[in-house]
Amino acid sequence: MNQFIYPCLWYNQKAKEAAKFYHSLFSNSEIISENMLVSVLAIENQKILLLNAGPEFKANPSASLFVNCTSEEEIERLWNIFTQDGKSLIKLNKYNWAQKYAWIEDKYGMSWQLFYNPNKERKKIRPSFMFHGENAGKANKAIEFYTSIFKNSGVKEIINYSEEDKQITSCIKYADIFIDDFDMIVFDSVLKHKGQLNESFSLVIECDTQDEIDYYWSGLSVKGSEGQCGWVKDQFGISWQIVPKVLHNLVSDEEKAPRVVRKLMKMGKLDINELVEA
Repeated sequence: MNQFIYPCLWYNQKAKEAAKFYHSLFSNSEIISENMLVSVLAIENQKILLLNAGPEFKANPSASLFVNCTSEEEIERLWNIFTQDGKSLIKLNKYNWAQKYAWIEDKYGMSWQLFYNPNKERKKIRPSFMFHGENAGKANKAIEFYTSIFKNSGVKEIINYSEEDKQITSCIKYADIFIDDFDMIVFDSVLKHKGQLNESFSLVIECDTQDEIDYYWSGLSVKGSEGQCGWVKDQFGISWQIVPKVLHNLVSDEEKAPRVVRKLMKMGKLDINELVEA
């Protein structure tokens, strides 16, 4: 199967502004496209979709973007800029797992984890999902679930909590996994945190065929819930958008786009043929 996976971030009418702000922070980045509905940003070749939506869903620390900084200067610069109008969740400092680390909420409410350790080479940007509250302790089951669905998937690194962490030692402190060559982080926390996973941070799967859409829709919705317009929430609370790769071209056609959108809004699982023929 050949599909592309990337994060989608939900903003209350601030997607274009947020995309320009993030673009200004990272040297190897570009705004690929933008319109009234979405802005598409690439940071170090990682595609990120910013959705210009409403106030229905608010970002919280359950889902964040994890940035692998290449120098102390970079992590300090990002920390200073993010915290000007944002909020510190974990102060920039040296910790036993990193030479420098910080966790912040930016001025739009989106969470970022900033990490610098010269001995760890990872992709620049990775989504990170925290399983806490009723989800605490489920990270390992989530890893098994995702790696069973996606081909070419596995675990790069996994670390459990120690007794010194004041957490449950069977819980995962950090897991670096990949699903179809897309890197992401999952971990547990038994501590109290605000919010839970919601649609403010989702993962998009672009599919070439209807068979792929059917496969991911049925697989990811097991014990989860099916939504509208190609959205699925899995059993762990992570939201997915399962869409045909051709959708971008369809909604870019000014004459065809209104009909495509009307069709799409009435669908749960998306039907490629119906959208193409709209």
